[in-house]
Amino acid sequence: MKYYLSLPRIETLGLILPASLFPQLSEALRASSTGDLKSIVLTIKGYLGEISADSMVGAKRAPRLRRFGLSYRAGYVSWNSLATSLPSSLEWLSISQSDRPEILPTALAKILAVLERLPNLRRLELDGGLPSLVTDCFSPLTLSFLELISLSGTAIQCAAFLNHIRIPRVHSINLTSVVSSPTALQVLAPIINDKLHDVGSS
Repeated sequence: MKYYLSLPRIETLGLILPASLFPQLSEALRASSTGDLKSIVLTIKGYLGEISADSMVGAKRAPRLRRFGLSYRAGYVSWNSLATSLPSSLEWLSISQSDRPEILPTALAKILAVLERLPNLRRLELDGGLPSLVTDCFSPLTLSFLELISLSGTAIQCAAFLNHIRIPRVHSINLTSVVSSPTALQVLAPIINDKLHDVGSS
């Protein structure tokens, strides 16, 4: 017997569930009316390969969504699916995924492609999966309304990401970083200073 959620009037959904139940949750969300959903925060326990966001929520199915959080420390999230499933109204994005070396980090281009589609983003939290080496050249992406950014990774990973965004309205930069050498700290410090100096600029 299959059970479906009915969510026509629910605005907030927060769940911690084993990976084995994720397919049922995805099916339930697809079968439900989620038009009033404003916040969805999920923690997935266990390994299920790559998780796709469009299996849970879509821009057309949840046009009022303001917060999307997904913690999946055993595996990784498809950033391609985030690019097509999150509505432009989103203000808070939180992604926590594996930082194990055997799981390849996400390409910076994919992360920037998602953020470019979220012009109203005010809070960004990325924990794990940041790229350490950026081989392509990108113009910095301006996140005009971002007020808080929180990154977790090595100093080189945090520096590589910060070096490719402009955050003129940021109020807080939170870094949880493993500084493996004085050289890594020397790379990170000037980039943070640059971001702080950008505050207030157009």
